[in-house]
Amino acid sequence: MAAWRDYASQTLKDVLADVIRIDQSLVKLENQTLVDKESTDAQCRDIESKVKTGANRLDKLTGGHEMHSDQLKKHELMVGRLQRGLEALGEQSDLLHNDQQNLRIAHSDATNKQEMHRVALAKTQADLHHATKELQSTGKQLYNLKDGLAETNMSMTRLGGRYDSCTKNIMGMTKGLQDISKSVGQGEHGLLSPKTSRRLPDIRPLSVRAMRESREPSPLRGAGAEDSRRLT
Repeated sequence: MAAWRDYASQTLKDVLADVIRIDQSLVKLENQTLVDKESTDAQCRDIESKVKTGANRLDKLTGGHEMHSDQLKKHELMVGRLQRGLEALGEQSDLLHNDQQNLRIAHSDATNKQEMHRVALAKTQADLHHATKELQSTGKQLYNLKDGLAETNMSMTRLGGRYDSCTKNIMGMTKGLQDISKSVGQGEHGLLSPKTSRRLPDIRPLSVRAMRESREPSPLRGAGAEDSRRLT
C-alpha cells in the first residue's frame, strides 16, 4: 500500500512536472505567438504599405503608359506626315532630276545652236567683207562709169549740135526739092509737067533730146564698153 502510494505520489509529481512544463511551454508558445503575431502584423502592415506603394506606382505607370501611348500616337502621326512629306520630296526630286536633264539637253542644244550661229556669223562676216570689197570695186566702176557718161554726154551734145545742123541742111534741101517738084508739076519756067506727080517724103526734124535718148547707151552697155576699153 505504501509502495502504491509512493508510486502514485511519484506519478502525480511527474504529472505535475509535466503540467508545469506544458504550462511553461504554453506560456512560451503564447509569448512566441504574440511575438509572431506582432511580427506578422508588422509584416502585413509593411506588405500593405508596399502594396499601396506598388499600387501608386502602378497608377503612375498606368498614367505614364497612357501618356506614352498618346505620345506614341502623336509620333505615329508625325511619322506618317514625315513619310508623306518624304514621298512628296521624292516626287519633287524626280521632277527636279527630269528638269535638270531637260535643262542639260536644252543647254547642249543651245550650245550647238550657238556654235552654228557663230559659224554662220563668221561666214556672214566673210561674205560681208567680200561684198564690201565688191561694193567698193563697184563704186569705183560706177565712178569711172560716171566719168565715161559725162564724156559721152559731152560727145552726144556735140553730136546733137551737128545733127541739128544736118537736120537744118536736110530741111533746106527738102524744101528746095519740094519747090522744084512744084515748079515741074505746074510747068513753070518752061518746064514740062510729068505724067504722074511724085512727092518726096517729108523729113521730120528730130530734137536733140530725142536723138540723145535714142542713141544714149545703157549703163550696162557703157560699163561693158568701159571694161572692154580698159582691157584693150
